[in-house]
Amino acid sequence: SLAPIFQIVSNCSLNSNVTLRFYYNESNVANENSIRVYKFISGEWIDQNAILNSTLNYLDLNVTGFSIFAVKSSSELELQNISASPLGNSATITWTTNLDANSFVDYGLTTSYGSTSSSASYVKSQSRSLSSLSSNTTYHYRVKSCQSTSICKTSVDYNFTTTQGTVL
Repeated sequence: SLAPIFQIVSNCSLNSNVTLRFYYNESNVANENSIRVYKFISGEWIDQNAILNSTLNYLDLNVTGFSIFAVKSSSELELQNISASPLGNSATITWTTNLDANSFVDYGLTTSYGSTSSSASYVKSQSRSLSSLSSNTTYHYRVKSCQSTSICKTSVDYNFTTTQGTVL
């Protein structure tokens, strides 16, 4: 679960912008550059890229409206080496993560995707096989991995083109 240093709820007017300042005790943090502020959005904790002031031990974040935040010190999840290997009417999507995480691939004929392949296994080497694809067709895909805390990272859109299917 997300084990935050602390949590805060912001409740300001939708038309006003407020800067929240999150102070931390540096003796409780192994690596100040690993401190992150997460916002709870649609059931997931999303990194908000708060501005770190390591000299005065705080992070600043501009917010508008009602939000729930958590501050946590941990390494940020990274998606690396994303690639697709199409073969006939199938494709294998692979990537690595720097931390143990599960894997999701959203794919389809447009960036609206429409199909998902997932695995609940928490590993660093991710692989999802997509089958029953149309031959000679371009597919869009994006990968997503989540730590057990529901802190997720989603890639940008990629695409691949399937090859001619085999004839029996």
